[in-house]
Amino acid sequence: NDRQDGEYIEEVAYTEKGQAQGHIRPGIYDVYVSRGLEYDLAVERGVVVKGGERTDVSLVLNRSVKTTDYVSADLHLHSVGSLDSSMDLEARILSSVAEGLEVAVSTDHNFIIDYEPTIANLGVQDWIKSIVGVEVSTLEMGHFNAFPLNYDVGAASHFPFVEYCYEPRADKSNATAFDWVECKPAQIFDHVRQLGKYHYDSTVVQVNHPRDSVLGYFSQYFMNPYTSVPEETPSDDNYSMVSLIYPQNSITGQFERENFSWEFDALEVFNGKRMDQLHHFVLPEGQSDEFYAKKQAYECPDDGGHPLNGPGQTLLKHGGHVAFPGVVDDWMNMLNRGIKVTATGNSDSHSGHEEVGFPRNYIYITPDLDTGVPRDEPPTRIHDLEIVDAIKDNQVLATNGPFMNLSVLSRDSEGNVAYSYRVGQTVKYSSSNAGRNVEIVVELNSADWIDVDRLVLWANGEIIETMEVADELGSSGRALDDKLLLTVVKQFEVDTWLVLEAYGSNNLFPVVAPKEDPPSNISGALEGLVGGIGLDTDAFGSGDGISSPLPLQRATPYGITNPIFLDIDANGRFDALYEGARLADAPLGPGPAPEAIPGWDCSEEKSGVKKMSQAEYRNRFLHKQVEAGRRYQRDDIRRIFDAMHPH
Repeated sequence: NDRQDGEYIEEVAYTEKGQAQGHIRPGIYDVYVSRGLEYDLAVERGVVVKGGERTDVSLVLNRSVKTTDYVSADLHLHSVGSLDSSMDLEARILSSVAEGLEVAVSTDHNFIIDYEPTIANLGVQDWIKSIVGVEVSTLEMGHFNAFPLNYDVGAASHFPFVEYCYEPRADKSNATAFDWVECKPAQIFDHVRQLGKYHYDSTVVQVNHPRDSVLGYFSQYFMNPYTSVPEETPSDDNYSMVSLIYPQNSITGQFERENFSWEFDALEVFNGKRMDQLHHFVLPEGQSDEFYAKKQAYECPDDGGHPLNGPGQTLLKHGGHVAFPGVVDDWMNMLNRGIKVTATGNSDSHSGHEEVGFPRNYIYITPDLDTGVPRDEPPTRIHDLEIVDAIKDNQVLATNGPFMNLSVLSRDSEGNVAYSYRVGQTVKYSSSNAGRNVEIVVELNSADWIDVDRLVLWANGEIIETMEVADELGSSGRALDDKLLLTVVKQFEVDTWLVLEAYGSNNLFPVVAPKEDPPSNISGALEGLVGGIGLDTDAFGSGDGISSPLPLQRATPYGITNPIFLDIDANGRFDALYEGARLADAPLGPGPAPEAIPGWDCSEEKSGVKKMSQAEYRNRFLHKQVEAGRRYQRDDIRRIFDAMHPH
C-alpha cells in the first residue's frame, strides 16, 4: 500500500492469554502489539526472522486512556451467520477481546447467533459480554439492527420474522424467500421490537449506513439533505437515476413519503472506514480552473453544475441539493427538528481485515448509587437493559481513536460547581439563561499512536468553536492530545444542543488498515448496469476523491459525542429550532442553478467518447421506455438478487 510507503501487514494474531506463536516468512519485521484505542502501542523494530530458526519478542502494553464509567461496545458485527462473512465465532470473540471491546452485539444478516457459549468456552467472561441481535437486511429500503432479541431455537435462522406484508399474486410475480418483502419501515420496526428479549420498548432499533447508495434507508427514501424530510417528488437534478428507478413501488406504496418511519432509536453515523460518509462531500482545493468551471457550468442545456460549486465548498447538484450528503449532517438536521435519535459508530466487521471496534461506542454506565463506585468493569456486571437505556438516552460517544467528552457546569451562588451535566442530559435552568454564560468543558484523551489535530464544537448545527491541538508535549511529557482539558464559555439566546467532534490526520495503520476493498457486490453490479448505458456511476461509490467521495482511503482519527441539551428559556423542556410547525422555518438550501441561457454558445470540439449526461439519457432513452410502458422498479432489483439468497 503506497499510503504506508510500501509497508504492508504480513500477519495478524490474536491471543486471550498474552502469548501468540506462528510461522512467518524469513525477513526483517516491525512487530506491533496493541489492545485497542485505550492502550499505547508496543513496538519492536527491525526484528530479524531467519529460515528454520525461532525468534522471540517480548513487549509490555501500557493502558494510557482511562474510560471510567463507560464501556466500549460495537453494535454491528458479523460472523459465520452472515452469507458475506466466513469468520468463525472463536475468531470473532478473540478479535473482539484483543481489541479491548467490552460489549459485542451479534448482528448477522437475517440470522441470529449467540456469542455467549463461545465466550464461556474461551474463558473470557471477565473481559467481554455479548448481546443477541440481528441485522434485518432488505434489498430495497436499507439495513436495520435490532437488539436484544430472543434466540429462537425452533427457527432455522433463530429469527422467526414471519410477518408477511403482502398478498401473493396469482402469477407469483411477487414470490420471494424474504419475510420482510413489501413491508413498510414501521412494520419492520414494530415486528423486531415484538421479538425483543425483554419487552417491546426495551429493544433498540438502529438504522445502519443510511446514506449507502443501495443499502441506505435515507437514500432509498430520497432524504432532503437540508430538512431531513423524504422528498415527495425527487428529481433527476437532485438525485441520481430517479428516472431509471421509480421513487416508490407502484403496487405497495412502500416508498410513499408518508410511509417513512422515524420509529428508530439509533443512527449509525460512522460505519467502519467510511470516513467519506461522515459529512457532506466538499470539493478539494488546488484543482484547475477548468475543473471548477465544469462543476459550476449551468448555461447550456446539458450542463449539470451549480454556480456555488467551488474550492472548499460543498458539492451541489444542478438542482441545489448536496451531491453526496453526510450522515452526521443528516443527524444534526434531525436534532434541529427535535428527533433525538442517538448517533453511533460501529465497525460493521465481516472479517479479520475489518478491525472490530473501529469505530466503537462508549456507553455511559451509572456508578453505584450508594457508594459512587464505578460499575463499568468487568462488563459482565452490566445488565443488557442498562446498555439499552443509555443508548436510548443519548449517553454515547462514538470514536475510532480519540476518547473525548463534553460537559456543562452548573455553579451555586458561591461559584462552586454544583453539578456537571454530561452527554445525553438536559441542562434545566431555574430562570431564563438567554445571553448568560454557559461554561462548557471539553476533555480529550488518546493513546500515543492517535494524533488529534483539532476539536470542533457545534451548537444547533453550526460550528461555534474550532480548537486546534498543538503538536507538542504537555507538562506530563506526553503529547497534548494524549490528555487535554479546555473550558469554553458561550452565550445562547434559544434552546441549544451541543456536540463535540475530534479530528486527526495521521494514518492509523497498522492498527487499522486502510479501506482497500471496493463497494459491495450489489453496488458493483448496479454500477456496471448503469455505467454500460453511459450514466454517472459516482453514486455507487466509485469516486476519485476529487469529483466525488473516494471510498478507498486510509483510516484517520475521528470521534463525536451525542448532544447535551440546554433548556435556555427555562420552560422545563428542550425546544428544537425547527420542531413541529417550525419546520417551515428550516433553511431549504441555495436552490437550483439558474436555467440555461438562451443563445449561449454551447459549441464544443468533440473528441473521443463523451460520457452521456442525464439530460441526454432522458432525451434518447427514457421516452422509449415510457412508450413501452416499462421502467425499472424497486422489486425488479430485489428479484435480481432474491434467487441468490438461500434464507
